[in-house]
Amino acid sequence: MNKVNDIKKLLIKLIIFLLIFSIPSYIYIEYFKMYFGYMEYPIYKHSIDFVQSKDKSKAMNPDLLIMGDSIAFSGIMPDMIDKNAYSLSLTGGSTVEIYYMIKNYLKNHTPPKTIFCSVSPNHLEVHREYYDRTVNYGLITTSQMLEVLNKTIELNDNPFKWRKPLGNNYYLELLMYRINFVLYYKAEFTQGGYYKRKKDNESIYNKIRNSYGYMNIASGVATKLLNDESKTPVFKPSPVLIYYLEQIFDICNKNNIKVIYESMPMNEKSRENLSEEYLNGYEECLNSIAKKYPSAIISNKIINLPNENYGDCAHLNVKGAENATKYFKEKYFPNGIE
Repeated sequence: MNKVNDIKKLLIKLIIFLLIFSIPSYIYIEYFKMYFGYMEYPIYKHSIDFVQSKDKSKAMNPDLLIMGDSIAFSGIMPDMIDKNAYSLSLTGGSTVEIYYMIKNYLKNHTPPKTIFCSVSPNHLEVHREYYDRTVNYGLITTSQMLEVLNKTIELNDNPFKWRKPLGNNYYLELLMYRINFVLYYKAEFTQGGYYKRKKDNESIYNKIRNSYGYMNIASGVATKLLNDESKTPVFKPSPVLIYYLEQIFDICNKNNIKVIYESMPMNEKSRENLSEEYLNGYEECLNSIAKKYPSAIISNKIINLPNENYGDCAHLNVKGAENATKYFKEKYFPNGIE
């Protein structure tokens, strides 16, 4: 009997200890990521704040929204196109994030006249950052995160398959992030020192906000490194990521938003190394989608800029961003935003 009571007392003490420890750690992780989070956090925080804002000013309700992945984030300067343009592109962004961001944005904002959407071909094949960033930083709601996982089952496709989740269960992995399981943040705590990143992260946040959503993340010069697409022999689109691409066109159509889709330019070396099979597969995929959405402007071509425009294998440096923005402005917005 005494042993049973001892066990009960031990369990009670353990539960009390876990509650005392877990509640403060949950609160700290949930509300103080600017203090310890990687540089991606202020990038995501900026987009979250913009989407959730109910500010009805013109500055917070631009006529042109630019939405895409990290190559668009660091490769398009919105104010070069128009002072009423703004970028909500994300490092690690994909069609999943873009669709839900548009959906959530429209709850609080006037629909933009145009959305320029740009996702690299590789980001129509795999999604490497969904848990580490989208889920971790709470970019979309938990119910929307569950919708995504349910869609992977429905379409028998998993663009996150490169990642091995806890217990080999992606729903469990989602739960661990949503309860802010402290061990998932060990690396960030260790490197960020729990509080040392606050100043740097706030600087990143403000830099993005003051540059209409743009920030350069590859400041190097001339590179001949090969990107992921040039190392992949065949283009194999993910049914889940294509589904969300089509959802983007659907929601834009329903809200009378003009949508333009084109991937960002590659460096010359990578473009030269693309296989014919990859190019043909990409073009066929985009052509198929274009037939479903004749009102959208969809480019199926992969273009390039000279190598000296790149700071790494994929991301444009400042000169490259200026040249890419000039290209898109002349192609799609010669007379401003329409």
